[in-house]
Amino acid sequence: MTNGKKNGFSTAVKELETLCKNWVEQPPLVVEAAVVTIVNGVQGALIRKIFDTIGFRIASAYSVTPSQLKPPHWINARNTGVLIGAKMGIKCVMKKVRGKEDSQTRMIAGFGAGVLFSLVCGDPPAVVIMSGVMFALVGEGYFKVKEKLTARN
Repeated sequence: MTNGKKNGFSTAVKELETLCKNWVEQPPLVVEAAVVTIVNGVQGALIRKIFDTIGFRIASAYSVTPSQLKPPHWINARNTGVLIGAKMGIKCVMKKVRGKEDSQTRMIAGFGAGVLFSLVCGDPPAVVIMSGVMFALVGEGYFKVKEKLTARN
């Protein structure tokens, strides 16, 4: 390979690297929201499945009667994945659209996640709305407590 071809190839690689870096730093909102939702949903489902499995193994080691002990199902993991993925995806979109993360952003994300969680669980409409409200209030309450505790330290 001649020196001119090497420099041309090197320049093309650097341009491609810069282009990719810029795209990763500023991805389109739809792509960012999809990635955040999928990654957090899968992570939440896997963590739930791991904890369910560990709990099942511990409980079975302590001779819990078989009627009380059921092996963990993927349904619980799916529901947790939906809850976490939806919350993080909605929060990502709201943060981008509004330019900040505040109480309103967190409450909207909590409400949306609660509604989707209830819909996936097959709850009736009244419960779906109440779950959304509960998740919004609990999520915001948790954040406020955490905020006050970190301010003290």
